[in-house]
Amino acid sequence: MRLKVKTNDLDYQGQGVTRIDDKVTFIKGMFDDEVGIIEITKSKKNFQQAKLIELIQKNKERVSENSFDYAPFFGLSLKAECLWQQKITKETIKKITNLDVEVEDTITDSKKLNYRNKITLHVKNIGGSLKIGTYEENSNYLEPIETHHLALPVINDKITVLNKWLKTFKLETNDIKNFTLRTNGKDVMLIIGIKLKFEGIESIIDELKKHFESIYLNIEKRSFENLSDESIHVYGLETLNMIFNHLSFEIGPESFFQVNKDVAILMYDEIKKLTQNHTVIDAYAGMASIGQYIDAKKVYAIESNLDSITQAKKILKINQIDHVELIHGQVEEKLEAYIKHADVIVFDPPRSGLTESIIELVKLNQIKTIVYVSCDLKSLARDINGLKDLYDIKKIIPVRMFPSTIHMETITLLSLK
Repeated sequence: MRLKVKTNDLDYQGQGVTRIDDKVTFIKGMFDDEVGIIEITKSKKNFQQAKLIELIQKNKERVSENSFDYAPFFGLSLKAECLWQQKITKETIKKITNLDVEVEDTITDSKKLNYRNKITLHVKNIGGSLKIGTYEENSNYLEPIETHHLALPVINDKITVLNKWLKTFKLETNDIKNFTLRTNGKDVMLIIGIKLKFEGIESIIDELKKHFESIYLNIEKRSFENLSDESIHVYGLETLNMIFNHLSFEIGPESFFQVNKDVAILMYDEIKKLTQNHTVIDAYAGMASIGQYIDAKKVYAIESNLDSITQAKKILKINQIDHVELIHGQVEEKLEAYIKHADVIVFDPPRSGLTESIIELVKLNQIKTIVYVSCDLKSLARDINGLKDLYDIKKIIPVRMFPSTIHMETITLLSLK
């Protein structure tokens, strides 16, 4: 069924919203305040899903009619994205915690596109030839890519190389799972995802090493993961040197590092202001990048991944930092031993947020200040709800870490009542 509709809202998944016959209808491809012809794709009791067929009237902040599954906000201005994130942050906190909070202006830089220093491209046989691209969300449909609009230019140069090579090189369909490319802005590391080593991989490496400064093979362990923890260095640089303002990091194939370096620096500058001259626990520390960046009296950096701890030890020496103490172990286990030594905790947890045991431990010890860096608004709001009886929200700062996408980061400052 095709209908002409006008949208009145933009939801947290970047879809236009309207009502049809008293059903909330979410429309992929539309923004708020737009008129278009749509087609209903799914109808449930209380809501509907639809897709845009023809755009008739555009939002004044729309800059393009193009859309990409990996960049649903490609066509929206950066200014409008920042306002959307501010609005969604306020609404999500209100809905889950019943707190009506002030949300500060969204931290961003001037870039909407060409900011990512790492991308993964999947490999699939399409029409008898191998293509590289990205999968549509919740689909096995691969959209071939000649240019990734969010990747740094040096990565796009290498995508051109890979596409040319695939046209001339014979591969079995399932020999290679994906290609991950990461860069420091100059050198590019290619990580070839494979299920097992196969005959002919050496000739592939010989060909590709003409174009890349570093090559690894990454052996699949779980089919749903882009990268496993088993990487084999086969050519060139073992790590990429990433300059991060006044710090230097060595980045390997599995190292966690912010994909948008310039906005990450802006975010870290804000965390630095909130932790200056304090004794800090850096929980879920990774390579202790936050702990190294901030001007704290002392930092206890807790991280469960041994490889990250090993890398952090090397990086602390490179950066000549002696106020950061590295602690290997689960946050749930190690926090109790160190929480009494600090007056600030910086939490930067995975998408799932904090566990109930961590929240109870924080409340029991009544640490003065919490700086919570979140990549998921719903788990952030849930955790704030668990802390709100003892803590006030002093600041909520959205960070536009991933322009043109629905993903977002948030800094929240909580203070003991």
